[in-house]
Amino acid sequence: MDGGATFEVCVGGYQTTQFYAGFSCSRQNPEFAMGGLQDNSTVLYVGSKAWLRAIGGDGAWTAIDASDDSIIYGSYQYLSILRSEDRGETWESIPFNPISGVGFIAPYALGGPSEPEVMYLGTKTPRKSLDGGLSNTVLNGGLSLDRNIPLTIAVSQSDSRKAYYTTAPIYDRAGVFVTEDGDHFRKITGSLPDRYPLGLAIDPNDDDVVYVTFGGFGTSHVFRSRDAGDTWEDIGQALPDIPTLSVIVDPLLPDRIYVGTDIGVFLSRDDGQSWVAFDQGLPEAAICMDLDICESSGLLRVATYGNGVYQRWLERLPSDARPVSAAAAFGIRRISPNPFNPVTTISFGVSRPGVVTVAIHDPAGRRVRTLQSGFLEGGAHRLNWDGRLDSGRPAPSGVYLCRLECEGRIDVQRLTLIK
Repeated sequence: MDGGATFEVCVGGYQTTQFYAGFSCSRQNPEFAMGGLQDNSTVLYVGSKAWLRAIGGDGAWTAIDASDDSIIYGSYQYLSILRSEDRGETWESIPFNPISGVGFIAPYALGGPSEPEVMYLGTKTPRKSLDGGLSNTVLNGGLSLDRNIPLTIAVSQSDSRKAYYTTAPIYDRAGVFVTEDGDHFRKITGSLPDRYPLGLAIDPNDDDVVYVTFGGFGTSHVFRSRDAGDTWEDIGQALPDIPTLSVIVDPLLPDRIYVGTDIGVFLSRDDGQSWVAFDQGLPEAAICMDLDICESSGLLRVATYGNGVYQRWLERLPSDARPVSAAAAFGIRRISPNPFNPVTTISFGVSRPGVVTVAIHDPAGRRVRTLQSGFLEGGAHRLNWDGRLDSGRPAPSGVYLCRLECEGRIDVQRLTLIK
């Protein structure tokens, strides 16, 4: 404006953070997550916008112990993995230095809550650790899966003997493989497209059900097997012909499937028969590298390549997902009046005694008012919300979410405050 005599910053709030795949969320704490960044280390979310940096290099895949989120794993290029037992305060290198047969950004994955120290490693000849990476053994009789390098890994959360791998189409066509005994692999590629198989997810309720998503153009991009890869069905024909990078299934409502693409997130509410855009709040054409679910809060998190991380409630409305009957007891039964001003009554039920939380959240997922947090007897209950925030100030007009949680079960309903 003045010929270069003075300058001012014009990039405040400009978001360019580039996440790779391998983003992970704590199962216990909704304010703890981590991911790897291109050229910019591994970063940890601890409940504020000031993410913590760790490790260095190109941040790659991450993992959080499913039973103890103080134990975490980060990595950098060529499958160099570090482990922390204090949420990233200190780190120790895992004694594993592959010479070859790994990608620049290579995958690894942990077992579920009962076997969190099981780790599958994304080497051309697959390896596995039973002690959190301190040692490892070669699988598959020492034979490689194919001539390609692994792209992604998913491990059953109920039986760590079952794991799925995909490989990149570098020397051979793309491959998909499964082990059901934790050692020997079989090829299950079948008629799947010869594209990069970028997304991989196992149904949390049935580890024979597996989803694979593909990059590239000219083919469908989302496929499912219900028999551990013996046969595949194309469930992506209603989606745009664009690279599809990630996939995840709601553990409470497994007919709800979320996929991340080069232009945003899409949701199927009917087990893959149809799809709708699920991109409210995302930047236009966000490249959705990875999806993860924060199980303790019911939030879907989206790690993007170039736009940082976003979160949104999973779609779990009882009106179209889990109708609540008197016998079932648990759930938000009614919010009346709705819309309301100045007070509304929230009627809900819990099936047995337990610690119950009822809270009001804004559309971005931020808790703005806690109505109940503590022990309640089983049965029917009522609470009033007077349209005020926890600070005591009046909440602005708009749409809010009432969230009920008890012993891992979650129900959410919308309500509208008008003035």
